[in-house]
Amino acid sequence: MENNLVKLFNDWEIQLLVLLSFAIQIFLFFTGGLRLYGTNVLISLSIWIAYLGADTVAVYALGYLSRQEEDAHSLAFFWAPFLLIHLGGQDTITAFALEDNNLWLRHLLNLVVQVILAVYVFWKSMSIRRRHSVALLVSGAFVFVVGVIKYGERIWSLRCARFESLEESSGWEYERARAQVAFASMMEAESSGFGFEDDDSPPVQEETTNDDDDHHHAAADDYGSTLLDALVRMPLVFSIFVSRASVMFHGSISLDTHLSHLEKSQRLKSLEICLGLMYDDLYTKALGLRTLRGVVLRCVSLVCALVAFVVFVACDRRRYGTVDTAITYSLFIGCLLLEVCGLVRLMASPWTWACTWALQKVLKLRVKLNEFSWFLLSSDLTGWSQKRPLWSNAMGQYNFYGWLTGRGSDRQDKQPRYSFSQRCMALVRRLATLLGLGKEKIFFISKLLDTEHVKVDGLLECLVDGVDRFVFPFAYRSRELPNLGAIFRDPRFLDVGFGSTILSMHVLTEQLLCKSAQHPDVEANAAAAAAAAAHTSSINLLMEECRKLSRYMIYLIVACPSLLPLQDSSVAMLEQWQQHQGQIWLREQHNTANPIEELVTPLRLDKETLEEIKEVWIRLIIYAASKSEPEQHAAQLARGGELLTFVWLQLRLNLFGTSSRIELTNKPSIYETFYALHLPSERSDSAPT
Repeated sequence: MENNLVKLFNDWEIQLLVLLSFAIQIFLFFTGGLRLYGTNVLISLSIWIAYLGADTVAVYALGYLSRQEEDAHSLAFFWAPFLLIHLGGQDTITAFALEDNNLWLRHLLNLVVQVILAVYVFWKSMSIRRRHSVALLVSGAFVFVVGVIKYGERIWSLRCARFESLEESSGWEYERARAQVAFASMMEAESSGFGFEDDDSPPVQEETTNDDDDHHHAAADDYGSTLLDALVRMPLVFSIFVSRASVMFHGSISLDTHLSHLEKSQRLKSLEICLGLMYDDLYTKALGLRTLRGVVLRCVSLVCALVAFVVFVACDRRRYGTVDTAITYSLFIGCLLLEVCGLVRLMASPWTWACTWALQKVLKLRVKLNEFSWFLLSSDLTGWSQKRPLWSNAMGQYNFYGWLTGRGSDRQDKQPRYSFSQRCMALVRRLATLLGLGKEKIFFISKLLDTEHVKVDGLLECLVDGVDRFVFPFAYRSRELPNLGAIFRDPRFLDVGFGSTILSMHVLTEQLLCKSAQHPDVEANAAAAAAAAAHTSSINLLMEECRKLSRYMIYLIVACPSLLPLQDSSVAMLEQWQQHQGQIWLREQHNTANPIEELVTPLRLDKETLEEIKEVWIRLIIYAASKSEPEQHAAQLARGGELLTFVWLQLRLNLFGTSSRIELTNKPSIYETFYALHLPSERSDSAPT
């Protein structure tokens, strides 16, 4: 029985390998773009396994074909160029991580080797006793051309997306699109903002009423204006990601007047689109397909695939097995469908729509291609719909205070609900206690199980407002903190490094929020809020926002320390806090309150204090964003995006973090400053000799 199963597997091994390779490509095409929108671990793990397994399966199948001596599957040689197509990957994913772009030379070498291997498979099949028809060989040659083009597209996209190539690039792809939009806008000077004319508005349902028709046109105008704004910003965004401060300064001056008319929601959507476009350029084939060469090669690829399919249908297939013929048909149909889906995705790109829109404005003609592109672009299924978030819309959370104190759920309801991961972590704690292990020994498990993601909700707008207050202080209230100012004069807060400042502020925030639920002022405010519908949840909302911001910064320390300007190792700092510093902050000595309680007790637990805590966290996030590096934010785009990236990008758009410096505090430093080059002052220069 076992021998029969082994023989059966050997007889069908090549068919299974080819079908598995084909299935992986379909999976990657339809799931590769999901990394832009979500943080689901299972989806990311599945995409990672498929991404790594795709090349392995295709290369192994080609190797199997090259050493196959039997004539049992005489049509199997025809599958070799299809495996080259599979090695070329899909439009939705060329790199899983930013570092994969640096492997383009390895893929170039692999292309040469696999092409030689595929040619060898073809040559060997022609030398066997039963020769194939000329039509079949011609069809295979066309598929071979498609495979080389697809693999070449992948290699070129990887090369263009590596940071070294981006730094060497002038960014002319972005400048060209901006110039097209600017020129078309000049030609359409009478229209305000985006201003669709009556003859070139995006298509809407004809059966709607006049009010609905006006609403759809207004929504299309707003979103079209947001899209154009994002495309005009892209040269500046590209310069920010490649750290070109001088180019940033030059470009920002000309863009200020164009961006000032956008509302806050449009500005946020514009930032989403900009980051989504950068994700496409770094992790997909979008950067290569936007060029004329890329479009021509894609058209040649589609034509060759169609010709190959027609020739295959016309050739004599009676000598080949039914199963092998069915597999070949499946490969052809799948290849053509993926090519068509790739064209649809290309047409749904904001770049394509902007190009056709500019052409329509310049020629003063109604271009059907522009309407089709807008239909695909605004679709929830295929495009960049206005309602569809272009990032995960989530922020990580980690409760380090709960880990130090041993508290589980932080819910205020009488019967708190624990998640599966929290139950698992509670079980791990019990096992560690039974085994006599310290908490620091199982902290790595807590980082996996206790970390969660919650919806951002309105915090992104709060951070945008915070950046506005920071950049334009003259237009907003004072930066003073009347309630919390005394706390930050304590040397244990600001003189211990940014990481320890975050941890200290986190412990203080959690301690304050734990006490605020029973504080009479807060209860009174809550009772008053219950009576007035307009203020029902103002206090609770503030508390929740403070908690989210606090735990988000701890999450960055735990999971993404490279995004923060930490002076010390995050692992060493967290270990020190678990063993020493955290115990000092929280322990009680000689029946006196612990240091945190000494700081919390004098505070008035009212709405103003909570607003100050929220403001402090916003400023700390702004400071962290100003010190972060572009490569780290680019890496986060493939993981659903990061809330800190939006703050960082808005700061850089306002020239903060490069030409303007942000420091943690105006308190004089306790450390002495040394200068590599000590220049004489102007007073000494002008002094008479």
